[in-house]
Amino acid sequence: MNLQYMEKDIACLRRRFNKKIGLYGKILDEILGMAIIIPRWMRYILDESTAERYYDYGVNVFGMEPSCPKMEAAEKDIRETENYF
Repeated sequence: MNLQYMEKDIACLRRRFNKKIGLYGKILDEILGMAIIIPRWMRYILDESTAERYYDYGVNVFGMEPSCPKMEAAEKDIRETENYF
């Protein structure tokens, strides 16, 4: 599985976030905004078709056990991402 797709999705979220912040004139640090948005977005798109992407993310980034079921790994990845931020 290529994690390049997830990078494209996150880049799209960054553009949307920056556009919203510009529209409302609020001053928020981009990293703080992304720390709020990314885990929620990850939960929103999580289903059987995206679980493998999260599985790869967890194994390659957080060093999760490769034997972990994909949906379980996806939930752990989201929690780990929240904890990281």
